[in-house]
Order: sequence, then C-alpha cells, then structure tokens
Amino acid sequence: MVNGIAPREAVERLKRFKEEFEVRSRKQEIYYLGEDLFGLPHQQYPKLEKTKQELGYLAQLYDLYVLVLETIKEWKDYLWTEVPQHIEDMRSQIEVFSNRCKKMPKQLREWPAYHELKKEIEDFSEALPLLVELAKPSIMPRHWQQVQELTGKELPVDSEMFMLQSLIDANLQEHIDEVTDICDSADKQLIIEKRLADITKQWSEEAFLFGSWKSRDYDCVLSGGRVAEIQEMLEEPDAADTMNAMRHSLP
Repeated sequence: MVNGIAPREAVERLKRFKEEFEVRSRKQEIYYLGEDLFGLPHQQYPKLEKTKQELGYLAQLYDLYVLVLETIKEWKDYLWTEVPQHIEDMRSQIEVFSNRCKKMPKQLREWPAYHELKKEIEDFSEALPLLVELAKPSIMPRHWQQVQELTGKELPVDSEMFMLQSLIDANLQEHIDEVTDICDSADKQLIIEKRLADITKQWSEEAFLFGSWKSRDYDCVLSGGRVAEIQEMLEEPDAADTMNAMRHSLP
C-alpha cells in the first residue's frame, strides 16, 4: 500500500489493481487444480495473499469514499422544493456513512481519502439540521435575505431551478449559530403573526349594538351593556403591544 496518493487517483489505481489481482487469482486456482490432479503440493504465493489482504483494506475505504461522494452529489442535484421529502432519508443515510467511517481500520485513518471522506460526512452532517430548519414554512423571503447577507452567497430560492447545491456551496455549517438564530426568530415571528391575525379577526367581528329609546320605534342609541363589554375588553392587557415589544416581532 502506498500512502500519499490523491484519493481520486487512488480509486482508479485500486480498480485497476483489483482487475489484475482477479486475473492472477484465477491463475492460482488453475494451478491448484493442476497440482491436485498430479498429486503435487500446493505452491504458496505469499505476495498474492498479502495483496489480497491489502486490497480488502483499501476496498473498505475507497468503496465508502466513492459511495459517499456519489450519494452527496446526487443529493446536491435535488431541487430545493424536493429536499423536504428526502430529509429523513438523507439523515439516516449520513448516519450510516458516519458509523462506517468510524469503524475504519486504524491503519487507514492517516490516508488522505479517509480525511476527505470524514470531512465530507461531517460537513453534510452539520449542514443537514440547518436544511431542516430552512425548509420550515416559517422561513420567509426576509429570512433568506438574512442568510444571503450572512454567507455572502446569492440564494435565489424563488427560482424553480434553485438546487440544494447552492445551499451546500454557501457553507452553512460555518454559520451554524447565526443561521439557527435566524430560523428560531422565524418560528417565533410566525407565532406572533398568527396571534395578530387572531386578534384582527376577533375585533373585525365585534360590533356595537343599538336599541330603541323611549317612544322611538327604531334603534337609535348604543346598548349600554354591549358598550361596557367592549370597554372591558379594551382595558385588558393589550396582547398586540406585548408582542410588539418582543425582539422577534421585527419584520
């Protein structure tokens, strides 16, 4: 095994060496059959056995390396509108990748491919919770604008062709606390907006009542009881003022 080779070059080399090994392994099997036929002792091929062991080790690393890179590339090609339906699958799959990476033999953990593999998994693992947050219905254009300003990347989420690749390229994992705070504020703002909508609906349905007065046979004066009820409601602590004082009520 030769350390220090670029991961992608190593993948190509490993593929070629596997093919060469299979040719030699088949020849060994043929030789064994011939030796059995003539009653000869089996010839040992220690270098071939060592190569088989090394290829097995390297296959653990590079098979996972290729699988992770291809899988994440496939995920990056998702349209942003498709991401929510794939979140759980991505979450479970990245956990499987992480566990397999942690179980790599010790002698492989200094290889460049292992470090690149580990970083790919960790970066996506850190970005995934942020993708979950950003996919919530509470995230409005103003929040995306904040994320753009934070990352310095253009994120045209209104475009039908906006892809997950753009968010991954924005390196969200480098701004975990800030993005989390933006999403947390968005959740609280949505609660406030719903409460304000309830208040608006409530007062839009309130009405003064009129009644007749003395000998007049038509409604011409406010109903005192109803006025008192509305006055009492107005004197209650104003929920709108309370919410307006909250920092999350800012647009």
